[in-house]
Amino acid sequence: MPFGQRTRPSLRAPMSWVDFHPLFWSLQPIVFLYARAVQEVAAVQILLPVVAALVGAVLTWAVAPMVLRRDVRKGAVLTSVLLALFFSFGRVVNLADGFFRSTRLWPNLDWMQLTTRTLSLQADVVSAFSVLIVVAVVRLRRKKPLSVKIPHLMAWTAATLI
Repeated sequence: MPFGQRTRPSLRAPMSWVDFHPLFWSLQPIVFLYARAVQEVAAVQILLPVVAALVGAVLTWAVAPMVLRRDVRKGAVLTSVLLALFFSFGRVVNLADGFFRSTRLWPNLDWMQLTTRTLSLQADVVSAFSVLIVVAVVRLRRKKPLSVKIPHLMAWTAATLI
């Protein structure tokens, strides 16, 4: 390649198992819950959630490169981030509730009805997640190539969690 000529992110670059980390991230919560209730749930009963999670991950992964200058690997990273945020939403709301109650940073929280408090906390978590998503998209849209270490880190983390 001549000096100074940039290469365009290739859609035809050879893919390895590391590039499929969005699929691992979509399966992780389902496998985790199944492992905790293996005596109560038959393996057949998790097929529908597994298929739904995989279809959602694949559709998100198909759309993400369109947002990120047709870079499939950056699209995979964005998809994994979105999946991690999606599946951690309820836990983050519960953590925020416990945090604000223990620190008393939100003085009216104890006086609110449960429904109002929950909706208010959910709105705040959605706002925080939206900021994280916008930051991720802006950072991934740069023309700077993605570090090779990021997909490997995401793949090994997801594989370890499964």
